[in-house]
Amino acid sequence: MVGPTARFIVNGKLPEGVFARDIVHFVAGRYGDFNNRNIEWFGPTIEGLDMAGRFTIATMCVELAAEFALFECDDTTLSFLKGRTNANFTPAFPDRDAFYENTYEIDISHLEPQVVLPDKVPGNVKPIKEVKGIKINQAYIGSCANSRLEDLKVAAEIVKGRDVAPEYDSSSPGLQETYLKALQAGYIATLVESGALVTSSTCGACFGGSMGVLGDNETCISASPRNFKGRMGSPTSRVFWAHQRL
Repeated sequence: MVGPTARFIVNGKLPEGVFARDIVHFVAGRYGDFNNRNIEWFGPTIEGLDMAGRFTIATMCVELAAEFALFECDDTTLSFLKGRTNANFTPAFPDRDAFYENTYEIDISHLEPQVVLPDKVPGNVKPIKEVKGIKINQAYIGSCANSRLEDLKVAAEIVKGRDVAPEYDSSSPGLQETYLKALQAGYIATLVESGALVTSSTCGACFGGSMGVLGDNETCISASPRNFKGRMGSPTSRVFWAHQRL
């Protein structure tokens, strides 16, 4: 059985310091879960996103319990596929009379960074001003949600010429290809010089396996795609979500 589809039309220019991930966090906080449903993303804001931003939204839709997320094929999509496949393909688009269970139109022009609180996602989001001041033990940038070259670039720009707090900070590029490009661009050097620990391409910290496992009562701000209790280590640890802001 194919579940019904919700349509999101996103308008407005992303404010400085706000990213694609903040959009899906906002949706999780405002509209809750989409269990057994699907999501299609439209609108000028979505059209202006690079593929990294679209990948992040698609990945995070799983945390809304959505079955799948779709974006219309456009020049950005075709440019990304160029050189990655020789297969013939035909872009698919919704029918003009396509039925949507719900259509939501949102304006993110004044959106501020959105932070997901520990242990669950839908209905568990607050703007950053409401969680400011919480002490963290670790900041983690990595895994499949926000570990692309574009994400590492933002992180490097934030910490350049500064020192990461003595608490533990780690970054795990999502792919070895990403790691190599980040090395060539100087992002890895900038992160290491700031005091951050850059690991190999791994999911280790994300699922509490290695390279950043949280101890008892520790708090992490993470760009990973899971924040369940005990996900990154001790069951008494806490995992907050945000785009990479160290």
